[in-house]
Amino acid sequence: MTLDAEPGADVGMMGGMTVTEFLGWNGVAAPCGASRLCKITKLVPGTFSVGAVFAPR
Repeated sequence: MTLDAEPGADVGMMGGMTVTEFLGWNGVAAPCGASRLCKITKLVPGTFSVGAVFAPR
């Protein structure tokens, strides 16, 4: 599986736009660090978690 973190613009609670930047991966994707593309190879079926961390620019 290949993951792609695509930063974008979000509409904030007050209606303003917030541009975000990608900071890195967590969970089983953590070894990919701050690389936007992350390839995960999992040979054993099961449940795992992955997350992408974004912050306002």
